[in-house]
Amino acid sequence: MFALLAVMAVLLLGSLIAYWLIVNPILATRKRNGAVGVSSPMLRKHVDYLCEVHPPRSYENTQSLKACASYIAEVLASYAYQVESQPYRDDNLLFENVIARYRPQEAQRVIVGAHYDVCGPYQGADDNASGVAGLLELARLVAHNKPELSFGIDFVAYCTEEPPYFRTDLMGSAIHADSLEKDERGQVMLMISLEMIGYYNERPNSQSYPLPILRWVYPTTANFIAVVGRMAERGPVRHFKKHMRQHCSMGVYSINTPLVFNGIDRSDHLNYWNRGMKAIMVTNTSFFRNHHYHTEGDTPDTLDFDRMEQVVGGVYKALVNLK
Repeated sequence: MFALLAVMAVLLLGSLIAYWLIVNPILATRKRNGAVGVSSPMLRKHVDYLCEVHPPRSYENTQSLKACASYIAEVLASYAYQVESQPYRDDNLLFENVIARYRPQEAQRVIVGAHYDVCGPYQGADDNASGVAGLLELARLVAHNKPELSFGIDFVAYCTEEPPYFRTDLMGSAIHADSLEKDERGQVMLMISLEMIGYYNERPNSQSYPLPILRWVYPTTANFIAVVGRMAERGPVRHFKKHMRQHCSMGVYSINTPLVFNGIDRSDHLNYWNRGMKAIMVTNTSFFRNHHYHTEGDTPDTLDFDRMEQVVGGVYKALVNLK
C-alpha cells in the first residue's frame, strides 16, 4: 500500500512539474496573445453603423460623412482621447479627418490610418468600414492597456480616399501628411494603412493577382491577410508579419516591391510615401479577391469578423513591439 502511495505521489509530483515547465508557459503565452482583448462584436458594431448611414457616406453626401466623423470622434472620446477635427474644403464641400493621439508628448510618432468614405451609393463594408472598425479597436486596446512606448501613436480616420479624389492632393491622407511640418515628417517612424481587412473566402482559386506568376508564390485561396510595402519598408514589413503570425491562426503573407507593381499604392499610405515617410498597408488584397468591391454587394454579412479580430490583435501586437 505504501509503495502504491509513493508511486502515486511521484506521478502527481511529476505531473505538477510538467504542468509548470511545459503546460503553464504555453497557457501563459496564449493568455498574453489573447490578452489584447479584441472584440469581434465591437468590430461588427462599428461596421454596422458606418454601413447603415443613409444616404451612403460618399463625397456627395457631406451630412452622412459628418455623421460618420462624429461617430468616430465620439467613440475615440469615450476611450479618453483628446479628439481633433482636421477640416478641409473642395469648393462648397466640407470634409474632415478625425485624429486622436496616444502619448502626444513623444516626438517620434507612428500613424495608424483608415479612410471612412465610400465609393458610390454603396454600404462599403469591406471598403473600408472594416479598416475603420480596426482603427477604433486598436485605439481602444491602446487606451485600455496603456503600453509603455518610446513613441506616440496618432490614430487618423481619413475622408475622401475614394474617387474623384483618389491620387489628388484633396485625399484626406494627403491633407494630413501635408499638415505635418518637415521636421515632424522626419519623426514619423511608420504609417500603417488599414485597407479592407474583413473579406475572406475558402473557395479554391478565389484569390487572384496582378501577375500570374505570383500564384506560384502566394496562396490561391483568399483566406489570408497581407502586409505590403516598398523595398524601403523591408524591416517594418518583416516585423509586422512576424508578430501577426504569432497571433493569427490564418496565413500572414508579405510583399516588398517597387511602385510599378499594380495595387501596391492603392490606399492612404501612398501620400506618406510621396512625402518621404515610411508606410505599409495591411490588407486582404481588395479587388484581387473581393468581387463585391465598389458594388452594392459589399455588405456586413459578407465579412468574417472572427478573422478581423485576429488581424486587429496581430496588428496591435506588432504595433506595441515596434522599436
